[in-house]
Amino acid sequence: TTSIFANDNYNGGAEGSVNSTNSTLSQVGTWNINFTLNADGTITVAAGTAPGSYVMNYRICDKINPTVCDDAQVTILVNATILADDDNYNVNSTTAIAGGNVGNILNNDNYNGGPDGSATVSNVIITSPAPTSATVPYINLATGDVVVPAGTPAGNYTINYTICDKVNGSPCDPAVVTVNVAAVTVQADDDNYSSTSIVS
Repeated sequence: TTSIFANDNYNGGAEGSVNSTNSTLSQVGTWNINFTLNADGTITVAAGTAPGSYVMNYRICDKINPTVCDDAQVTILVNATILADDDNYNVNSTTAIAGGNVGNILNNDNYNGGPDGSATVSNVIITSPAPTSATVPYINLATGDVVVPAGTPAGNYTINYTICDKVNGSPCDPAVVTVNVAAVTVQADDDNYSSTSIVS
């Protein structure tokens, strides 16, 4: 982080006049173990710290007169990393006629540096435009499933979506789903009945 000294004052001076030369810095109360207060006023945040808002107290004391102190509070907002990857689904005509789920957009999305699938509906919020008709593929925002409604016509469909951190509302990352729906195929085969006896 930037130094907490940046807006602190020493002996009536300007903001930032407090520094490690004229003052000592210490933690007040219990700090989360993932945060380390450094002598220069910066705070080191450990990798893998859970997203959220953290509030901690600190104390600055004059080096010459160590009984002259003042306490303050620092709030640190830790954001998750979010990565949404594009998806591509090929749908056969049987599924298009009957309808159904063809996959889940979150299966290859990542949350806070985790593996594919670590983004789930418990830690991200999904947003996506509403479908333009009743027979257009769409994303179930509650589950992440890609739904192909019964009777969806053949064609190529694209669905835009965004996932955002559920704790802080950000960061967010967008991606695109492509759904390729195959056309119904009809094949007529020749018939030969020449060897069949027909009794009239």
